[in-house]
This record gives sequence, C-alpha cells and structure tokens, in this order.
Amino acid sequence: MYVGYPGGPERMLTANHCGLGKDWRTPQNDLLVGTLGSPSLCFKDTASLSTTGTDPYMGYVYTGPWDSTQAVDVVGSEFPFVGQNVCVSDSWSGEHVVRVESVGNYIASICAPWATGPGFYTVDDQQDGSAGDGDSGGPVYVASGSGVSAVGMINAGDVNNAQPCEGRAASWRKCSSRVFHIDIKSVLSDIDDLSCRVTKLYLQ
Repeated sequence: MYVGYPGGPERMLTANHCGLGKDWRTPQNDLLVGTLGSPSLCFKDTASLSTTGTDPYMGYVYTGPWDSTQAVDVVGSEFPFVGQNVCVSDSWSGEHVVRVESVGNYIASICAPWATGPGFYTVDDQQDGSAGDGDSGGPVYVASGSGVSAVGMINAGDVNNAQPCEGRAASWRKCSSRVFHIDIKSVLSDIDDLSCRVTKLYLQ
C-alpha cells in the first residue's frame, strides 16, 4: 500500500508485526525496501515503510511466481465478499488464487491485548500453502479493468490448516491453506483519519 503525505515522504503500508525500526529487504537479491516505522495501526496490524530515497515506491502488484518481474497497475480498492475468488501475491510464496471463506472476522492480536481486524479468511481449494512466514503485508486483489483492485493485506495463517510451503524454500517457513487478511478499505479509512493522502497501492 503506497501512501503520500502532503509535503512529506513516500511510505508503503505493510504488517506491523514484522517489527518497528527494522529494515525490510527483498527475498531476491536482498534489496532494501525501507525501514518499518510510524504511523502504526497496531489494532489492524499495519505500519509503514519509509522509502530508501533511491528507489521510489510505485503503484503496481507483481503477478506469477515469487521471483516474477511481471506487474500490473493497481487502480482501486474494494471490499471482499464470501465466495469471491481473489489473488494473493506473496514475496516468498508467489501468486495464488484463493476463495473468500468469511468476512468481518477478528483474530487475537500479535502485538497488543486487543483483537486485530476487521478482516477476512481465504481458503485454497487445492489445499496448497497459499501464504506463510515471510508473506505478511503482501496484497490481496482482484482483476479490475486494465489493472487490479486491492481487497486486503496478508496477515496470518491458520495453524490448523498447515500445508507445505511453495515458492522460495526456507527451513524456517510455515504455511497454510487458510489465511487471515486485513480489510484494505478499513485500513484506508484509518489512514485518512491520520490526515494522510492515499495515492497509490503497491506490492512489497
């Protein structure tokens, strides 16, 4: 999620639980994406990355495997609905098509004593590990005209639906066929409340 602050720096939204103050790097070529900092919406497990200053953030989402260089423009955002087929694009697992199982969900917060949400669950009907460790903060989206519309942000896998990970191999990764995502519309509403100007959506 790419946001611009009036008179301020470019930033990109991602998962807060990845750790404030930490540098984020791409799994391929170890390129610096930015540093995780404020603003933080802990109850929605969302925080922002500050740009490195050399490579500006852009409003595109990668499609295909985890190491793909193919991308499409993100043209808007929308709410998910039960039964909808959506795509998740994971920095480690790559792109998967999954189905929205339920909406209006909350889960125990990773970083605070309150619930995280609202969000929604998706399931992979092929029982593949559609997302896992290292994929948090990646986009959930649907086709929209010449581009895609953002629907959510990858948050957490259901440990009761564990499956082998796909994409880039790593011994520390755990993946699931059932995944919880944060509603992007809800996040955008809170960003507006923080007097931020939303301009574009972006995949890490």
